[in-house]
Amino acid sequence: VEGVLRRSSSSPAILKTSWMEGPTCQAAEDWPVTEDTSPVKSSSLEEKLLAHRLGKCKPCGYHYFKVDGCRQGDDCEFCHFCSLDGAKDRKRSGKRQARAIKRAAGYMAPFQS
Repeated sequence: VEGVLRRSSSSPAILKTSWMEGPTCQAAEDWPVTEDTSPVKSSSLEEKLLAHRLGKCKPCGYHYFKVDGCRQGDDCEFCHFCSLDGAKDRKRSGKRQARAIKRAAGYMAPFQS
């Protein structure tokens, strides 16, 4: 069919950057960490890695769960250092927590009338 664009079935190319040549995520978690209790709004890769190691990151929902990955790359404010299993666990626990809140609100509704 002429004039119709088709989506390519191949994955987008992964750009290799200098930080990708460094230690893996698991090795990075073994680095010494200075405790920081302030919430982290990450902008640089170093800050994002620190937030990940401190457990204050929020996994990117596109990085692992979308066919074409995260289109924002380094500009994404969410964590790309989390493993697939870690991202799935965080997603599941968030859903569990939301269901628990919804159930608790349902139980409290008769008492608030």
